[in-house]
Amino acid sequence: DFSFRFARFEHPANFAGIRAEGLADFRSITSLLSFSLLDAHFKRVPDFREADFSNRPPELDNVQIADPRRRRHMSSEDNPDPRGNGLLGRTLFRLFKVAPDRHTQARYRALKKLAAQGHAHLLEKEMFAGEMRAKRFYQESPRTMLFWLGWLYDLVSGYGLKFGRPVVAWGLLLLGFAALYLNAADLAPSRPPPAPARHDRAADGAPQSAAAAAVERQIARAARDCRRGAGLDGLGHCGRLWLLRAREAGRYFWARGRSASQTLANRACRHGAGAPLAHAFLLSLSNALIFGGVARSEAASEAQACLYGLAHGISGRPLGREEALALQPGTPVRPIVPVGVHVLIALQTFLSIVLVFLVALAARNRFRAG
Repeated sequence: DFSFRFARFEHPANFAGIRAEGLADFRSITSLLSFSLLDAHFKRVPDFREADFSNRPPELDNVQIADPRRRRHMSSEDNPDPRGNGLLGRTLFRLFKVAPDRHTQARYRALKKLAAQGHAHLLEKEMFAGEMRAKRFYQESPRTMLFWLGWLYDLVSGYGLKFGRPVVAWGLLLLGFAALYLNAADLAPSRPPPAPARHDRAADGAPQSAAAAAVERQIARAARDCRRGAGLDGLGHCGRLWLLRAREAGRYFWARGRSASQTLANRACRHGAGAPLAHAFLLSLSNALIFGGVARSEAASEAQACLYGLAHGISGRPLGREEALALQPGTPVRPIVPVGVHVLIALQTFLSIVLVFLVALAARNRFRAG
């Protein structure tokens, strides 16, 4: 640590390139001329509270401040762990990082003021994000909605500073909603399902071969040796048991996943051509792309017709595949969209708008002019 508290700098002060491992205390200093922190790196948030740079703002280009928060809090009588010692404080809340003390948010706020004074807009936003993170558990309780909204905002967009996070979230939503749209479709198989292989498991998880039964005996033997063993021998038997169980779990989920993929490949559209899986992805993509116009609407209608079928445009009566093909040209038809799918479409559209807004916000914060 080093301290210049209450110091008065009447000549240019150059702290460019310093590497501060401890607390850099500049509280209540006064600088009459230039004050440079160019390329400075701080492991703890420096203290510039009540500092006076009224004549000339400090130079803060490329200042790096490490995240001071830790999951392990160095508690003391004067500085107890803000997460508490209750059941949630000892379990769930221990997964969250916490600032070292309640003064960290004030130090960030003072740096934010200096960044605004020097027109360092990106650093100002970064200091705001640090201030909001430092408030958690000190000023914001996890028993309030504000805490969780702030945590979610930070997780998804880094308080409006991260491009990649909302883009990744948008892609995950795209795939997740495609699976939900496909799950909502009751599609008939286009051909008889293939016969299961001998080494596959049944739907209830029972082994189908003598090899699988032999593996089950190996697991039972390893479990018995694990219970009876002691010292390094017991540890070795338990490790072998865990490896056997992990291998069997991998084989089981591989077989179930392959069976599910074969089932998907064996489904046919209710109306039109193409693979239902591709149409489910197309429907999800049309809802995720909030700008698209007529082409987006036509693609969504085609995907809905494939997944959920067609109905007469006037009577609303569902039409079978052959009946829809036999209709006279010009007969009004519309895709059938279940109520649950309408809810999913509205939810995906809303979340996509939010994520696109967060991407635009990150672009504004990153490339804002002086």
